[in-house]
Amino acid sequence: MVVGLQCDLHTDAPFAGFSCDAGEALFENGEATPILTQAIEFLEEYQKQYIRTEPCVNAFATMIFLCHCLPISIGQMVKNACLQAYCLSMKKGC
Repeated sequence: MVVGLQCDLHTDAPFAGFSCDAGEALFENGEATPILTQAIEFLEEYQKQYIRTEPCVNAFATMIFLCHCLPISIGQMVKNACLQAYCLSMKKGC
């Protein structure tokens, strides 16, 4: 977690699973509990991995789209070329 960063925590109070009386507290004495800290750390890491992989996923989706748009008569050779181009883009770090 970034030191000095202030965040808001929003909850869906009308949600049937939300309770002020049952479950684990997210704060104790104004501080995040371990369960909230763990959730924040997980989401921060998830976001980092999403940002890291998004360009490669987009490149792969484009390659698949291009392969399917090409004439079927070209056959497997074209699909192999598309996959080879994708592999090259992965080696370059997308």
